[in-house]
Amino acid sequence: MEAQRWRSLAGEIDLIFKTSVCWVFVEVKKSQNHERAAQLLTAFQRRRIIAAAQVFMGQVRSAPCMAMRFDLALIDRFGAILIVENVFFSEDFQEPSEMGFNWLAQVVVKAENISQERAVKIAFQMDPIEAVNIEADSTFRLAEEAQARGHSLFYYPPDTLAYQNGKITARGYPMTVQRVAGGHVDFGPEEEVELAKFDVVWLRQDPPFDMHYITTTHLLDRLKDQTLVVNDPFWVRNYPEKLLVLDFPDLTPPTAIARDLKILKAFRQAHGDVILKPLYGNGGAGVFLLKEDDHNLTSLHELFSGFSREPLIVQKFLPDVSKGDKRVILVDGEPVGAINRVPAKGETRSNMHVGGRPEKIKLTPRDLEICARIGPLLREKGQVFVGIDVIGQYLTEINVTSPTGIQELERFDGVNIAANIWQAIEQKLV
Repeated sequence: MEAQRWRSLAGEIDLIFKTSVCWVFVEVKKSQNHERAAQLLTAFQRRRIIAAAQVFMGQVRSAPCMAMRFDLALIDRFGAILIVENVFFSEDFQEPSEMGFNWLAQVVVKAENISQERAVKIAFQMDPIEAVNIEADSTFRLAEEAQARGHSLFYYPPDTLAYQNGKITARGYPMTVQRVAGGHVDFGPEEEVELAKFDVVWLRQDPPFDMHYITTTHLLDRLKDQTLVVNDPFWVRNYPEKLLVLDFPDLTPPTAIARDLKILKAFRQAHGDVILKPLYGNGGAGVFLLKEDDHNLTSLHELFSGFSREPLIVQKFLPDVSKGDKRVILVDGEPVGAINRVPAKGETRSNMHVGGRPEKIKLTPRDLEICARIGPLLREKGQVFVGIDVIGQYLTEINVTSPTGIQELERFDGVNIAANIWQAIEQKLV
């Protein structure tokens, strides 16, 4: 290479090479795919490139006796480079050269071939996709965006995940999705697959966070260094929603985790009105507001202890919940927006599963402060898609198992959150 980003008053040339027969001037374009990158080269830019090349040829003593060639280097979102040689002649810059007369068509064909070679193979481990609400489900939105990006999709239910003869396998179906109510998914023939042959496996089944769930994380852990599992199952297992927040006591309301009734009673005595809920619950199930004079704490403790050996979590009640429980979405540790979930009349719980109403809301300085504290840890631990819950000034949960809220946020803010998530994942695959 003779020069890089060579500048003159006439224009700039990205790369300049010298071969035995000609000087090669290369324009570099980067976009989502090679075809879009090629379309960025305008006639005006070609004029400037040619003018700059002529200035260069006039300044280099050996240049005038050699021919000129103009190439394009196209880079897609994966970093794959496609070189299109001899795109245009300086003598007739408004038309491609004979070699490159159909250069844009050539780019399309080459890009399609590269796309097929580089198409990302994605498997979704999730509850039955046939039953999801396509207007709200985040996993459906992730699959829809992946398909739009040219990736191939495979679905399997958690019950079919298995370890066999040193391999992690699952039985499921190739699938395509479309935003058609009642007909949103089409399946190919059922097949058993080896998950190590996929580029990405999404861990997207809903809690409960029980031993079945935990076992799936142990099995998916065995794909490490072969397949990207999102979110990283090791840390999903070690950082369940209501436990990770304990690493940030200054960001959270007063909290206790215990099975011991004496500890629960002492906590309420110290803090007055409290929220009591199962440690590994989800979707607002089993959440109780106990006023300071409520006499049901002992009965609820007996009820929970009768069917579960799990501890309970108790937190100081935050009256600000009447204004909403904010869900903040983080992508690879960075906040990308939030929705506010307002409880239904007569309810304390704001979860949309139990009637909470989503509203548009902006991130506050306090929200950004919380995200700045927890974001680096989430990124370090491979938690690409995370939803945190904030009530007033307090962080209450960090949801890593199967967070939701993508579609509501996209509608409110007019942004493509699913694309942000896939861009983060695709960068990890390069």
